[in-house]
Amino acid sequence: MMPIIVTVGLLCLMQLILKVIKVIDSKESQFINQIFLVGFLAGGISAFYRKILKDDNQLTSDPNFFFQEAIRNDYFENAQLFLEHAIPLITWGFGYELLTSFEFEKDQYVGISINISLVTLSSVFAIKTLYLIVGKEQYHLQRLKILISSSLMIYLFSSVHLRDAFILLNISIIMHAWTNYLKENTCLYKGVQAVVTSIVSAFVFDYLRDEFILMPLIFSIMAITTLIVIKFYHNHKNKTSFFKLFIIFVAVMILVKFSYEIMNEYYSNYLAMIAGRANSDSLGYSLIVDQPLLVRLILGSIYLFVFPIPFWTGFQLNSVYHLYKSVNAVQFYFLIPLIFVLITNLFTKKYFLKPEIIFLFLIMIGSSMAISITSLETRHFGAFFMGIFILASVPDLRLEKDKWIFKISCIVTLGMVAVIHIAWIIIKYP
Repeated sequence: MMPIIVTVGLLCLMQLILKVIKVIDSKESQFINQIFLVGFLAGGISAFYRKILKDDNQLTSDPNFFFQEAIRNDYFENAQLFLEHAIPLITWGFGYELLTSFEFEKDQYVGISINISLVTLSSVFAIKTLYLIVGKEQYHLQRLKILISSSLMIYLFSSVHLRDAFILLNISIIMHAWTNYLKENTCLYKGVQAVVTSIVSAFVFDYLRDEFILMPLIFSIMAITTLIVIKFYHNHKNKTSFFKLFIIFVAVMILVKFSYEIMNEYYSNYLAMIAGRANSDSLGYSLIVDQPLLVRLILGSIYLFVFPIPFWTGFQLNSVYHLYKSVNAVQFYFLIPLIFVLITNLFTKKYFLKPEIIFLFLIMIGSSMAISITSLETRHFGAFFMGIFILASVPDLRLEKDKWIFKISCIVTLGMVAVIHIAWIIIKYP
């Protein structure tokens, strides 16, 4: 009963605040209710695994570490010892302390309810970002709702006591800020707003996951590059645009070199961490993780969209974490064709050559490449899923040509996935 009271209370509070500040309308309110209820369902599944099936990952690994640190009486002072986790620990700790004063027990459902609220807020920013691209057309909103509600990675972020919900929200805020500027790139106020948001987000990442601290800067460069490329495309004879492109290219090369040094350090640490516990049933470690940079970059970027191989490797009763990650792969088998439809439209319809779409597309490609050469951890890639869901919500399958491309892409994608899984079976059981 207590989890229901806490969850419903947070939902009502969030709805009240968003309506008072006039951020959402009635249809968006229904969207929020659905995402929140999906998170609550995911929380129930995770609780079943944790309490009935004794989920080892939740009881002894990172989720338990964050829970134990958050329920300490000196959680605020203790957060200073774990600066990379400070914001989640302080937020969860305040929630536990507040509810304890009302005689609520200190159980993980409190922190998980906070995570559900943060994922729901991320969905609000996703809605607003989608509106900037396609307007308030319910057809596209419904697809976004389906994609978020059916994403098992979103279930994971909502229902397991980890910091990923905080990271998802921070990424969603930056994406919205820059998309908002790109929509009306002559508005100085929105440009300043995007820059300030990026600076604040970089500061926040220092207290969330410091591997992501460069993301706001990378997003900023991607946004500016998008604007210049679009203008250069429409007026390629403009020498000023060519000069700006050259400056951006030099800046990107410097950033890539700097980023690679940082990423390589994190990759070495990650490799050492997982070397002793790699999953022998997955192709990821054996074929990609311990490979040279170029191989990781190419194969890893593709692998993130179909992870894990085989997809049933996480179908187990001792870890909801691996279950969610495995089932999430099934959604991507149908998400990939939607992205392919978008790509074909980029090349065939000038209407799709919007700075907002190009920007989100660059984020999708850039984030997959960055994760592939560092951790190859799909949970880290999940922080960028809202942008991918927005892109997948743009194509209009009511158009016969787009519907035909989608169907063919589904057949090809599922065929390739089937071939890869058959190859795995042959290799695994010669």
